[in-house]
Amino acid sequence: MAGWFAETPPAHPRVPQVVPQVEQFMLQHLAEPITMATLAQHAGYCPRHLARLFRAQTGLSPMAYLLQLRMRQVCLLLRETDLKLSAIGARVGIANVAYFCALFKRRFGMTPSQYRTDVGA
Repeated sequence: MAGWFAETPPAHPRVPQVVPQVEQFMLQHLAEPITMATLAQHAGYCPRHLARLFRAQTGLSPMAYLLQLRMRQVCLLLRETDLKLSAIGARVGIANVAYFCALFKRRFGMTPSQYRTDVGA
């Protein structure tokens, strides 16, 4: 799907590039609860500074970026597996199925089940 991530603003040469490191951590721990404090500790910055650096490099907050990574994985799992919604939610760190479905519908304008039917898993 096109348009997943906002256009990345050009990086300033003196601004440390934290996104690849943080993104890798997010992907490795997608099924776990991830907090801003955890991300900041992993990246070696205070949460506020990390948020500023991350937004400057992606146009998104770290938590919004994490949600997009999770939703991208959800779409992949809906297309390529027959897993139940509860199992998909658990794999992306969203254990509450109702909340998971509400997030998905808000993002894509359809339920996960409708998406799965439309793309033909």
